Amino acid sequence: MLGDRAVVFTTAPITLADGSEPQPDICIAIPPESRYDARHPEPEDIYWVIEVSTSTLAYGLGEKIGLYARKGIQEY
Repeated sequence: MLGDRAVVFTTAPITLADGSEPQPDICIAIPPESRYDARHPEPEDIYWVIEVSTSTLAYGLGEKIGLYARKGIQEY
């Protein structure tokens, strides 16, 4: 549905300002995909990240959501 308006990554790292590289289940980023040939998407490249969770729901809604928010991910 997104067509050429976004790049969809599944279980791939993103790079945050502190150098950490979490791997959300889905990352929707600004195209083109070639802009990520030499680097991972960073907060300014990301439309939103999606985490799918059952056993780690508390972690996803606690620590991980806080990490993403502090590092500039606007939609989680």
